Amino acid sequence: MVEASHPVAEQARALRDTVGVRILPEARVLVVSGADARSWLNGQVTNDLGKAVPGSALYALRVGVRGKIISDLWITDGGDGTFLLAVSDLACGPLLTSLEHHIIMEDVSLHLRDDLRIVTAQGPQAQAALAQAAAAPPQAFHTDRLGRGGVDVVTGVDGAEAAAETLTAAAEGLGGCRVGEEGWELARLRAAIPQFGRDFGEESYPQEAGLGARAVSFQKGCYVGQEVVFKIEKRGRVSRCLVLLAATEPGPVCASDAVHDAAGTTVGEVTSSTADPEAQGCALALARLRSAATRQAAAVNVAGVGMTVQRILG
Repeated sequence: MVEASHPVAEQARALRDTVGVRILPEARVLVVSGADARSWLNGQVTNDLGKAVPGSALYALRVGVRGKIISDLWITDGGDGTFLLAVSDLACGPLLTSLEHHIIMEDVSLHLRDDLRIVTAQGPQAQAALAQAAAAPPQAFHTDRLGRGGVDVVTGVDGAEAAAETLTAAAEGLGGCRVGEEGWELARLRAAIPQFGRDFGEESYPQEAGLGARAVSFQKGCYVGQEVVFKIEKRGRVSRCLVLLAATEPGPVCASDAVHDAAGTTVGEVTSSTADPEAQGCALALARLRSAATRQAAAVNVAGVGMTVQRILG
């Protein structure tokens, strides 16, 4: 895989202001097909497929009967009653097992397509980059992964690098660039986008992961785990939540570091962290805190580094 050659800050800036291109190494593709695929799938995920726009991806969660997250996923309509589910490799196995368990009499088939990969272009110029690419890919979907607009291209494993190079050439003409893991992580944390397996996982309810508004429809019909998720929303409170922290001084902050309040009490732990080159190398982090200890602009301490709560995800 070709490495990104631009500085990390420039990569993150491209994802925010123009367009950055990356092969998503952790993404896998599940295909759902069959005459009952749409109605069945809508009963398995938290968001409403009725809101899906053809050619665009819908962000959703798969939760278990107790309301806890099994996986997050992007759902796209592939045409002819076929849906493509983009999911992290960490959650792919559990998700596939969970979905297969809920096929009863429906005309539905599930297949893991290990021969497919996802190349993503993210940023406000992503669509322009796609339009300027040498050849329009047959499977390209509007997918806003970082809150600035974007597109996912689904391609074969052997063609992923060529697709990335084509998109990168178009991106560079628009002021963008190829993006690596560090640039992506900086952009993700600046946008306060939680990631499955880091910031939330199988122990989390959607609201604890800050995904109630983004990934859950509270107006749609029944889905697996709906009753629990709805009760939590109606109660209006969770025992813990994700927050974005920004350091007020330089110093290393790492995932799993404990977060302490002003009195020195442990109130949570860091889930993701990176240094921000445009903030004198000070750390940005997502952290899981006890809700009772969470308030905007609260001062906390992580491994001796002073930080403040910049945003409460919800």
